[in-house]
Amino acid sequence: MGVYQGKFGVTVTKGARDSKLFINGFKTQSCDYTNSLVSEVVKSWSFYSRTLATCKNVDFTKSCVESNIWNSGVQWTSVLFRTLLNHTIVRTGHSANKEKFGLGLWGLKHPRSTFVLPYINYVLGKNRMKYIHVVRDGRDIASGENQFFFYQVCKYYYPANLLHKCDPTVENRIEFWSRLNLDVIRWVKETLEPGRVMVLRIEDLVGGNQHCFEAFADFVGTSEQRKHAVIKKAVRLFTVHADRYLGNKYTANEARYLTQAVKRSAISKEAFKFFGYRLDEWGTSTNCSALIL
Repeated sequence: MGVYQGKFGVTVTKGARDSKLFINGFKTQSCDYTNSLVSEVVKSWSFYSRTLATCKNVDFTKSCVESNIWNSGVQWTSVLFRTLLNHTIVRTGHSANKEKFGLGLWGLKHPRSTFVLPYINYVLGKNRMKYIHVVRDGRDIASGENQFFFYQVCKYYYPANLLHKCDPTVENRIEFWSRLNLDVIRWVKETLEPGRVMVLRIEDLVGGNQHCFEAFADFVGTSEQRKHAVIKKAVRLFTVHADRYLGNKYTANEARYLTQAVKRSAISKEAFKFFGYRLDEWGTSTNCSALIL
């Protein structure tokens, strides 16, 4: 959508390359128990994993985080955005956006930014960010080959009496997806001002829904000069992957099994209903999510 997101490292072959920046180690400073200055290099995992372990939710506040962990997270997040902003000032070539945004559009894209939303909001200042929450059908997530995210995070997310929810079953993986995404929605509703959050299904993008792409561009602030060209290119890039979504890669029995797994959990059914995914048949219940909260 014309949003500059950095080109740090070679983590992907095209598009934004901010993933390496997100997992980068940044120098922070704090005081130890003797009030002596301590400098250390902090990575995102080191503070958000300990935050989750204590707060058991992405819907956390400063009050439930240990002060040294909170300070490290705030400093890391500050350096992250300062680095990206400075890089944007030097590198952005999107002159058509400068009429509306002095430096052009810039932002961050990384799945695990979900876990540091309270830090980001604190660092940038209340209601000075927009957040796009992209979701994919939880059945696809739960049945995919890469379950590293589930294995790594689940044990921090649930309290001790619910750790059985981290057993590697399809039902548990779908419920984890459901709980996490609903928690994010609750946080943005309670924290950010109306109009600053967009919920978007990736299935609408790979399906080439023109209305969704237009709503997406309008939400982020893509300039009118670039809007048509940006959407045309984005539709072309997304739609080539359509055969990997909307249940197309499953047999009838596999699709039925995954749908039954959703129906066994009340919170999973709630999440699927909220995000507009069908349970009677594979697909979505609305033409375009593009929900502004």
